[in-house]
Amino acid sequence: MTPLTCRHCGAVDAPVLGPGSGPHAARAHCRHCGRFVQWLPRVRVQRKEVMSVGSVNRCLLVGTISKYGVEVRYAPSGAPCASFTLVLVETDKDGAGST
Repeated sequence: MTPLTCRHCGAVDAPVLGPGSGPHAARAHCRHCGRFVQWLPRVRVQRKEVMSVGSVNRCLLVGTISKYGVEVRYAPSGAPCASFTLVLVETDKDGAGST
């Protein structure tokens, strides 16, 4: 991480990163006084068109997120990771659904 200057204590050091919100990837805090320094923007990466590989299958699951919702955790690098349970409904030949 690039060193930033704290407006409060004047220290120049790599900040401590916390979770971001909205368009911000993370929030930078001063390593010395702990105060907010600045928001860090999300990095936009242009995706290249991915060609399908013959041995890789793709699957599209359409369902509802369970009553437990989405749990978001952050890796030590600051990258967010989400976990959730997806409820799917299967229909048989008669049209009756089951979960």
